Amino acid sequence: MRALFRICFDVDHEDWWNKKQIFDAITRERDEGNDDLAYFGDLVHEPEAKKAKTRTGMVIKEFNSRVFGGIKMSMDKSSSNSGRHRVRFERCR
Repeated sequence: MRALFRICFDVDHEDWWNKKQIFDAITRERDEGNDDLAYFGDLVHEPEAKKAKTRTGMVIKEFNSRVFGGIKMSMDKSSSNSGRHRVRFERCR
């Protein structure tokens, strides 16, 4: 999770992220050879992708308000649909 927090923060630490953007960041980093995110599995190729996305979404929800490497993840749960929850990564003060 520390790697995910760092990567998302480095890409964009000012805007909210949706789950698709997080999945895309994970896939992009894995395609570039970063094995730190191998835990999340294959988010592209079916049939593993659906299972991996569900598991990743659940893990993201569990790590709401946690701090790793000085970066805090905050989740906006204002939507009743969990697919529309947004996430922000910000430097912890």
